[in-house]
Amino acid sequence: MALQLIPAAITGAEQPEMFLSSSSYDHVQVKEVVSAGSFYLANDELVRMIGLKAPDRPAPKKIERDQFGFVVQEEFDFETTEDMAFLFVKNLLEEQWVRLEFDAQKRGDEQVLLAYVYLIDKPDLMVNAEILRQGYCSLSLQQPNLKHQEKLRSAYQEARQEKRGIHIE
Repeated sequence: MALQLIPAAITGAEQPEMFLSSSSYDHVQVKEVVSAGSFYLANDELVRMIGLKAPDRPAPKKIERDQFGFVVQEEFDFETTEDMAFLFVKNLLEEQWVRLEFDAQKRGDEQVLLAYVYLIDKPDLMVNAEILRQGYCSLSLQQPNLKHQEKLRSAYQEARQEKRGIHIE
């Protein structure tokens, strides 16, 4: 006789504490960056970083092929701020191990995780604030997730004063 597990959502039972705890997000790997403000974890959960309003992801460029059908690799041309923002976050996060910190609201629309992100190898670096400090996103504070609003506001103001990223005149 096989043991059959039925998800709590089906039975209406309360989920065990281990599934509600943030400790399962203390050491997770980023699989793919999808925008300057969101990424997928290795377990395919989508994470949106709290406090950021990211520019749209750059449109894919047409793939060029040589006479033998091989893809011609071009060096990336930083044409727009959106391109630079996406590449900055991709280089910072993709394939990296991170710790997620949650605020009052853990999930947003469509069950997307809402989190503050910290690199495991640089535990004092809040990625959300660093993206704002470099000027690659706009500040977007929304209740009830305001735990680190002063840190995020300060990083955003620094980028504006220094005219970085989207704040270049």
